[in-house]
Amino acid sequence: MKKILYIVKNIDGGTGYYVESLQSLSSKYTIKTLVLEKPLFRKPLKSYEFLPPFSQFPASGYFDFFSQLICFIKIFQKVSTHIKSTQPDIILGVDAYVNILILLQKILFRSKHWIVITTHNYLDVVISKKSRWPLSRLIKITIHFFYPHADRIIAVSDGVKNDLKNTFGIKKEILTIYNGIKQEREGKTLWAKPQKGMIVSVGRFVEQKDFDTLIRAFQIAQKTVPEIRLGIIGDGPLNKHLHELVHELKVDKKITFFGWIQQTEEVLRQADFFIHSTKWEGFPYVILEAMKCGLPIIATKSPHGIVELLGNGRYGRLVPMEDTQKMAEQMILFSRNKAVRKQYAEKSLERYASFPIQTMLKKYDSLFSSFYLR
Repeated sequence: MKKILYIVKNIDGGTGYYVESLQSLSSKYTIKTLVLEKPLFRKPLKSYEFLPPFSQFPASGYFDFFSQLICFIKIFQKVSTHIKSTQPDIILGVDAYVNILILLQKILFRSKHWIVITTHNYLDVVISKKSRWPLSRLIKITIHFFYPHADRIIAVSDGVKNDLKNTFGIKKEILTIYNGIKQEREGKTLWAKPQKGMIVSVGRFVEQKDFDTLIRAFQIAQKTVPEIRLGIIGDGPLNKHLHELVHELKVDKKITFFGWIQQTEEVLRQADFFIHSTKWEGFPYVILEAMKCGLPIIATKSPHGIVELLGNGRYGRLVPMEDTQKMAEQMILFSRNKAVRKQYAEKSLERYASFPIQTMLKKYDSLFSSFYLR
C-alpha cells in the first residue's frame, strides 16, 4: 500500500479529532502520524509518534522566530530525519508551522514526496496575535513564497481559503474540504426533554475562545433568568484567570468548570442549548458536536467558519463578537422560549447532516488517489 505521513503540531484541539478522522483511511493506505508537541489533555485514540524531546514549545508563540529559531532548526532536522526514514509517498501537513517545515524540506532537499498542506484557522489574525510587525509581515511573505510549492492546498472553509488568497496572495488553486462528523441521530428528540436550565460551552481556555465575554454575558442573563446555569468544558493557560473572573462576578455557584473531557456528548445531552463565544475560527468541530446532540446554537459572528456553518444565521443565532449585552439577550430568549429552542434544535440536526465524515474522507481519498494516476 502507498504510504502517507500526517504531521501535526498538536492534537489537543479540533485538529486532534480531524487527524483521528483521517486515520480511518488506514484500510487503503499505510498511515503514520507524527506529532511535534505532546498533548496536555487529549488521550490519543489512534496510533501516534511524538517528536522527542519537544514536549512543549516556548511560551512566546510559535511564530516568534527570534526566540524560537534554534528550536525551529532542531525540529526541522528531526522532522527531515523522520521523513527520510519513513519514506512516505504523501506528506500531509496540518497548519502553518508544520506546512512551512515540510515545504522547506521539499525546497532544500528537492524531495519527491507529494506535499498536501492544510489550513484550519484564520491565519491572518493568528499571525497578528502571535507576532508584531515587521515580523508578521515577514511571516506573510514567507507563506506567500512557500505555500505555492505544495502539490495541493486545502482550507477547511471558504473563508479560510479567501484569507489565503486575499491576504497572502496565494494564486494557486485552493480546495475547500469541510470537516466531517459521524452521522448518528442521537439528539433527535433532545429539544423536547424537560428544561434543566443548563447552557454548555466547549473550548480551550485561550484568548481566541473569548470565555470572558461568555461569562460576563451569563452574569447579565442570570439576573433576568436566575434558574439558568452555565457548564464549561475545557482547559488551558487562562484557567486561573477564568476562575478568578467567575469569583469576581459572584457567579461561582452557577458556573461549573468540567475540565477537559475526551467525550463531551454526555454533558452536551444535559444542556438546553449550546453557546460559542470566539474571536475567530476555521471550521469548529465543537459546534458540529453540539448540533449532533440536537442543541440549538448561539455563536459569535466571527471569521470565518462559524458564519458558513450556521448559514449566516439560518441554522443558529449569531451575535456580534465581544458584545456581552447581545449575547445575554440571546441567552434569555433561548432560556425562556421553548418554541425558539425547538426551531433551532431542528435546524441543528438538519445542518449537521450536511457534514458527514464519509464525505470528508472520500474527498481526501480522491485527492490522495489522484497523485498515483499521474
